[in-house]
Amino acid sequence: MIKNTELFYVKAKAFQDKREEIESNYEKGLKALDRFKGSKGYEEELTKLKEKHEADLTALRDEYRPTFLTIFGGMVDAIGRRSVSAPTNDQINLLNVLKMKKKVTLEECQRTAEAVKDNPIAVSVVTEIAHDHGIMHSFDHLCPEMSSGRASEIVTNMKDGLEDWLMYDTTKASRMAKAFHEEHYGATTTPLVKRTLFEDEKGCFRDLIGLEGDSMKQFSEIVDA
Repeated sequence: MIKNTELFYVKAKAFQDKREEIESNYEKGLKALDRFKGSKGYEEELTKLKEKHEADLTALRDEYRPTFLTIFGGMVDAIGRRSVSAPTNDQINLLNVLKMKKKVTLEECQRTAEAVKDNPIAVSVVTEIAHDHGIMHSFDHLCPEMSSGRASEIVTNMKDGLEDWLMYDTTKASRMAKAFHEEHYGATTTPLVKRTLFEDEKGCFRDLIGLEGDSMKQFSEIVDA
């Protein structure tokens, strides 16, 4: 059975490549029409080309959007099915002692997190205790497993970024920079930066999600279960 991360990559690569083909054909069409600029019928043909371009992109988005949402749903289901290991008695006792303190220091939280780092729930408790005492620090990075909360956050970020990726083959940063320039200094001819075309699963999650290395491995272990 294909894994959720693998399925996401396969579909994302297919969408990316099809969009690139549509954009390439559009650019070729513009160049072919350019020599007829000013002639009778040029504007009509240009309008037809632009309408076809937009229609092709809309159809492509409508084809793949439901698929991606289904994949995200599968990831969420996998996170929900994840089994949880209970902290040991020693870990529970240590957490209770930390909770009993009227004033908790960062060092105490760090040392406690180190002592319970093999259990994600225990580590998350230390983080909550720290936050309750005004210590805005997370200790999840100490745990060899990714927390369910962090995995859910990644899936949410994937959902939130989906529409922008489907709508634009240019980077959001370059679009924001251009909009800022035009608002404050007027029109600019600086071209927008195209998104990097990934070639493999590793590049897909690195470029689109910002996941790689151990983080990607931990995420996959949860959402592909």
